[in-house]
Amino acid sequence: MCILSVCMITYNQELFIAEAIESVVHQKTEFRFEVVISDDCSTDSTPSIIQSYKEQYPELIRIIPRDENLGIIANFLQTIRECKSKYVAFLEGDDYWTDDDKLQKQVDLLEKFPGIAICFHPVKVKNQQTGELKKMKKIQNRQLTTTKDILSYNYIQTCSVVFRNLNQGVFPDWIQRQFMGDWPIHILNSLNGDIFCLSEYMAVYRIHGTSSWSVDLSSISGKIKTTERKLELFIALRDHLPEKWQRIVSSQISTYHKIIEIYSRLEKEKGIRIKSWLWLTRKSFKGFYECRVCLKFLIKSIITA
Repeated sequence: MCILSVCMITYNQELFIAEAIESVVHQKTEFRFEVVISDDCSTDSTPSIIQSYKEQYPELIRIIPRDENLGIIANFLQTIRECKSKYVAFLEGDDYWTDDDKLQKQVDLLEKFPGIAICFHPVKVKNQQTGELKKMKKIQNRQLTTTKDILSYNYIQTCSVVFRNLNQGVFPDWIQRQFMGDWPIHILNSLNGDIFCLSEYMAVYRIHGTSSWSVDLSSISGKIKTTERKLELFIALRDHLPEKWQRIVSSQISTYHKIIEIYSRLEKEKGIRIKSWLWLTRKSFKGFYECRVCLKFLIKSIITA
């Protein structure tokens, strides 16, 4: 019986999928695990590469066939539903793991502390165009965090997470209507226990021109689009999270509305009203991550205008 399922989705990632799979099959564990791979009808050689690994590791790799392109969120959620093990790890087809003991370390932690629902770790970022590899800045400095923290912002990289599969791979249908799939899943999983961050860097998140989640965050319009997606998520959470968390959800909705207003005004007028500036500064000093990013971008825009 498998103790852990590695959920891997891919689409047109012929340049990267082999490295991703290699990083999984080389994992050294004391328990049995499986790799559940779903290619979303790629038009390049990704399917044949996956099939070649299936032939090499028939007992390890399970391929979920697709007759039509589902889109990234639908493919992601349907692949998770195929994962029925005690634990689930995520790895997209263009990222890879760098520590052969990664899964063992994370499962050991979860086995030792039943009150922890999610285990993750920091990652490195590789710019595929330049070849630069650097450590991603740790946004969350505490080892132990909770639902309150993950509602503030998503500090868990998809390729770093292992979680208790208490929902047996089944998540609400409303997630499928969101652009982002991992953050709402982290939020829902956090309702089952705490979140623990290991200190080691054990994976690489790859940035390249065809990244499925990529948005141009160097532009105001890109930042508006990203914030709108987060706003849509929290409007959905307002209808589906327990009452205990509604104050935070409402606060996030108000904040995202305000950030969109500020970015929109900056885009049109290269400036914002004094009231908005004071609100943004106050929120930033209180440590709200989205506002700090917004304030930094705003100051940079004003200086370079």
